[in-house]
Amino acid sequence: GKEHSTETENVSIVLFVNGSMNITGCKKAEDACKSALIMCAVLDRSNGQSPGKTKIVSMSVQMINTNFTTATGFFLDKLHSIMVNKYKMKAVLDKEVHPGIVCEFRTSYAPKRNVTIAVFSSGNIIITGVVDPVQLKEAYISITQIINTEFADVCRLEWFDGEAEDTAPKKRGRKRKDETEAIDTAFMRLVGRD
Repeated sequence: GKEHSTETENVSIVLFVNGSMNITGCKKAEDACKSALIMCAVLDRSNGQSPGKTKIVSMSVQMINTNFTTATGFFLDKLHSIMVNKYKMKAVLDKEVHPGIVCEFRTSYAPKRNVTIAVFSSGNIIITGVVDPVQLKEAYISITQIINTEFADVCRLEWFDGEAEDTAPKKRGRKRKDETEAIDTAFMRLVGRD
């Protein structure tokens, strides 16, 4: 694999014998395009070809991974029970295998392909396996609606006052809540729900 830096992040490129590339670590589609073009230029130089000889024939997004942090932590046992029993979600909580709830979620956009939502006691949430921003938006709205609806039962409210329990990974204060709301607003603008 080859690694190079875009304006904001490092990306990794794996080049296969058949000429295909796998580019990971991009924050924007433009970064993936720039990375592919850089790799084409490197291939031209290394093969002694004139610049522009190696071309991109097609390009597609295979997976979008997203993570965000809420302003509070979660009681995982309670949240898991509610997700499974009330919302009939396929969710697993096995703390010996994984430190959070792992939920398979099907969006209406691509009902045959699962999106994975992982929820951690720290308040971190990861959405992975997404192939289109529409899927991401649907998964994000679904998990945040559940959390908002069940807030009193599943959230560690003491974190808002900065007095976390001994089991909490980090203390959370009101400033963190404001930051999370700002991130939430920016995300909703990004996916077109403002």
